[in-house]
Amino acid sequence: LQTDGLVNTGDYLQLTEDGKVENYQVLQMEQRKMTLRSISDDHERIISNTKFLSLNYVNLTKQGKDRGSRRNISIQLDSDNNADKVIEIFKLALEKISTSNKDFFAWFSCGATKLEEGYVTYKLEYECRPDMPITDSDNLVLLTALRFLKAASFKLSASSAVSYTH
Repeated sequence: LQTDGLVNTGDYLQLTEDGKVENYQVLQMEQRKMTLRSISDDHERIISNTKFLSLNYVNLTKQGKDRGSRRNISIQLDSDNNADKVIEIFKLALEKISTSNKDFFAWFSCGATKLEEGYVTYKLEYECRPDMPITDSDNLVLLTALRFLKAASFKLSASSAVSYTH
């Protein structure tokens, strides 16, 4: 892995296993295994090199300096809300986060992704530092989006839902 330049000690990786995304830092690399530290819970994981090569991963360290870990959350709101205005509010919230928080990068995107049983699902995508725990970044994005919705007088029903699909 090191010889081919795929991964080096200290790199931040985004691994996808069974539909779940997790960020790790490479602590140690040996001939047959590597030791990874989870960013979200600080636990170490030892994985064989052959297993690692079969995983879907992005080496975040090898991305450009203006690129971060790409993450997203989904928010489900009542379809009675004006979707264009909801998206506009979410864009303003994401712009606020990216300009006021040094842990977030300038790239973001949002839009409606699903209409189901009277609810619209909106997906908010953003980039942040790879070493920022996913729960921390998702929490900040969600709280900011909710503040912006409340300030714009949008009603959130008791059945509104949030999901994290990393």
